[in-house]
Amino acid sequence: MTITSLRRQLLAGETTASAILENLAGEISARDGKTGAYLSHDLESALAEAASVDLSLPLGGIPIGIKDNMNVLGQPCTCGSKFLENFISPYDATVIKKLRAAGAIPFGRLNQDEFAMGSSTENSALGTTRNPRDHDRVPGGSSGGSAAAVADLTAIATLGSDTGGSIRQPASHCGVVGLKPSYGRVSRYGLVAFASSLDQIGPLTRSVEDAALVLQAIAGFDPADSTSLDVPVPDYVSGLNDGVKGLKLGVPKEYFGEGIDPGVRKNVESAIQKLAAQGAEIVEISLPHTEHAVATY
Repeated sequence: MTITSLRRQLLAGETTASAILENLAGEISARDGKTGAYLSHDLESALAEAASVDLSLPLGGIPIGIKDNMNVLGQPCTCGSKFLENFISPYDATVIKKLRAAGAIPFGRLNQDEFAMGSSTENSALGTTRNPRDHDRVPGGSSGGSAAAVADLTAIATLGSDTGGSIRQPASHCGVVGLKPSYGRVSRYGLVAFASSLDQIGPLTRSVEDAALVLQAIAGFDPADSTSLDVPVPDYVSGLNDGVKGLKLGVPKEYFGEGIDPGVRKNVESAIQKLAAQGAEIVEISLPHTEHAVATY
């Protein structure tokens, strides 16, 4: 169940946007009691959007789950905190406007560490999210709900926010694709800030192609965010099969010191070898202040 496969079914008339939403709502009811990825979901409002969605648009008819620190008009935005449990968003964040312009339907508010300050989604004041691969383990954080929903098949794709790993780390924990875009590529307007010089919004999906499709929709300049880049947005999907030949990749030697889990080290080194075998140039670099990174962050 990917964006790509569902788009094919939608365009072929084999399913409808409403049917996809109703199926997801059923999966949430059946599965999310154990996982706890969702804080809320408004099926009635989503179905109203689905009734008039333009299927010819790039994400036409696709529901996208939203981390609960992004404003969606008329929906709660709690940031995982009781301070905001009664707050209702008075406007759409820019990424939500862009998703809707691409035909997507925002559906569901996803759990997170309170105000995005955490790495396990145990620190939400509104409940703990568990890893759907093993409910005795954490999903990572702070976008743990966004990653867990994709892994648990209760979301097709989601948005998360990443300040110091909050998309990438839960994606790794849950076995899904997570992408933190380059700073300034995606507008932060309507995202509740954690650290404004580091925050970025990005996709969590079940495939790299799906991540490219979502990034294509949400990227671009926004005059409401002075840090967004006024540069053209490339066609991310068309470049997926270009390969890595000629790409230069730096590998910081300090990342392989004491404390790294042997299994993690083995997998990272295996990935580096595969990239090299496909033509990437691997260069060892040094980041001498790495030991101070966590304390500084």
